[in-house]
Amino acid sequence: MPTFPTPPNNTRLGFHYFPDLDHYCARDLHTYLPEMKSMGATWITLIAPPDRSIPEPFLGGLIDEGIEPILHFPLSLETFPTARDLAFLFNNYARWGVHYAVLFDRPNSRSVWPKSAWAQTHLVERFLDHFIPLANICMQCGLIPVFPPLEPGGDYWDTAFLRSAFESLLRRGQADLIGSMVIGAYAQAGELPLNWGSGGPERWPSVRPYFTPPGTEDQRGFHIFDWYIATAEAALGTSPPLLLFKAGSRTTSNHAAKIKSMDANTHALRNLAIAKSLIASSQPHRLTYLDKSTLDALAPIPPQVLGCNLWLLSASSKSHHLPQAWITPDGSERVFVRTLKKWNDKRNFAEMECEENDLIDGMSIAPDNLNQKSSSNNQDFFSIDTENYSHGKTLPIDFYKRATLSTN
Repeated sequence: MPTFPTPPNNTRLGFHYFPDLDHYCARDLHTYLPEMKSMGATWITLIAPPDRSIPEPFLGGLIDEGIEPILHFPLSLETFPTARDLAFLFNNYARWGVHYAVLFDRPNSRSVWPKSAWAQTHLVERFLDHFIPLANICMQCGLIPVFPPLEPGGDYWDTAFLRSAFESLLRRGQADLIGSMVIGAYAQAGELPLNWGSGGPERWPSVRPYFTPPGTEDQRGFHIFDWYIATAEAALGTSPPLLLFKAGSRTTSNHAAKIKSMDANTHALRNLAIAKSLIASSQPHRLTYLDKSTLDALAPIPPQVLGCNLWLLSASSKSHHLPQAWITPDGSERVFVRTLKKWNDKRNFAEMECEENDLIDGMSIAPDNLNQKSSSNNQDFFSIDTENYSHGKTLPIDFYKRATLSTN
């Protein structure tokens, strides 16, 4: 069984870096490395171009400070370099201390395929014809290939795509690749409860591809890893480890064909719960009783999850991703960032209680509904049950204890 490297003092928490190729200079490293460390991050996803290297000093600066870079090659399925073309890059990255390379992106989505190719049969087989040669070159060069994250649900249902891919890898005799790769997954919490779908198909046996009966939950939430682990075990008899991408809740959501907004404090509390759940297993000494009560309500994140990268550390001022950035180019920070930094500084209990109560007191919805669908800015973004809240039957501190996240 191969060893899957993790960073020193692995917190399992990470971020996606800028969604462009223009921020790999020394000034950027000097600006954002301290920010990542102050939030306790030990992973970062970087977009890797197929025709040139990310500068070695930038990667080395991250690695030296205990940040594990994951290189994502979002290669086109229409025109992309050959394995021979990419081998030079792979060799350099491995020599510089990089371990993980994500190959392609969302191959179960119609939008990433040429129109004529999507319409043809045997889509999974044709994707593997592209993926396998590059993945094997990765291994030969000393990198660990990451099976690309799929679109949750997707035009080709993601769990069905994944199972077909695993079964095909077995038929093709790719045992070495199966034993050496990592599974990527988009763990987007969206507006769903954070425990949505926890337990996977064992808990929700009536769920089928393209069919989620009323009253049941599927993989299209943060707990997508439970479903992918079960899919791998059913097809392979074991599960490769996982890396989570674009995780957490965003401030806006495309819901019912409308742009919906989530208020800043709801957004912060949901993502803080995820961050604390990730860090708790490796650093239990950081937990206050508030943390413990939060985590008691969260379904556990299994050890197969090596790291989880939240979207999005920062973006340029002209990027359409800027509204999702935790830190803006002018240095402004979201509530989540400020609160996570203070928590990560191991402040004493009194300070922690004050900070988190301040955040809760500023909320305009009942925080015990964070694991239900709710938003102060758009009442139709979530359904809200405020009976206890409106009658003043629960104190804010009790709300915080219940603010995480199980619908069951």
